[in-house]
Amino acid sequence: PQWDGYPLREALAARTGLPVVLDKDTNAAALGLALGAEGPADFAYLHLGTGLGAGLVLGGAVHRGERTGAGEFGHQTVQLDGVRCGCGGRGCLEALCLAAVR
Repeated sequence: PQWDGYPLREALAARTGLPVVLDKDTNAAALGLALGAEGPADFAYLHLGTGLGAGLVLGGAVHRGERTGAGEFGHQTVQLDGVRCGCGGRGCLEALCLAAVR
């Protein structure tokens, strides 16, 4: 909440003199992998940390989808009577993965 409204992109650009793009962690990681690939790449980068997320790369570029949520599948219900998720639902893929890790 302390960062809400703070012009981070502009501050970093002014400090470094470089163009700055802010994105979600999984998109940034996927883009980093795509930049190191030989030729256009198509893949999904999956990350399990405090949650479950993905970055999608199609033709060497990050795919965000119409509403920028492409790859966000952690809250898809896969087990109706599954463990309670932080989102309030039950049996979300993210909750099941995190429970399995614990």
